[in-house]
Amino acid sequence: MASRSVNTDISIVGAKEALRELNKIDKVARRQVTKDYASIVETVISDARALTPDRPPLSGMGYRWNPGNRGDVFPYNDAKSDRSMKAFVSGKKPRQYGAYTSDLAVFGIRWSNSAALVSEMSGRGPVPTIKGRQMVDALNRRYGTPGRFLWKAYLRHKDEVERRVEMLIKDVMRKVQKGI
Repeated sequence: MASRSVNTDISIVGAKEALRELNKIDKVARRQVTKDYASIVETVISDARALTPDRPPLSGMGYRWNPGNRGDVFPYNDAKSDRSMKAFVSGKKPRQYGAYTSDLAVFGIRWSNSAALVSEMSGRGPVPTIKGRQMVDALNRRYGTPGRFLWKAYLRHKDEVERRVEMLIKDVMRKVQKGI
């Protein structure tokens, strides 16, 4: 008799709602969820910090650049880049703005440094200028394709992170169902 296997994806529905409800029931327990998640992804964040370059990824990234007076993008600063990588847990309701929907993620890692984001994701979308294509080509040669640091670190720890987050969500659901 031949053996059969079934492949399944685990989808947990209602995590945002459960987090909002937990926040109403017990704010301390809700904050503990954020702390627990931060400890789960600490290995990913420390790995990503180790992957980011100590010096500007490209020579021009060491100089000030302020496109259209919207705030400085460069110079690249490794210490600022590393400090700006933080875990987050969101119970916000998703909001629709035309074709764009915000606040979809429940768990994630936010990297709020513009110079680091340019280094991490340049080349993911269309690159309209010749200089931009040259920059993307240089980044690709040195560090690989977009998702150069944080995404690679996540992929190394993906199975463990997903397993532990699933356990965390089940714990949240249990607490909400019990009403703590």
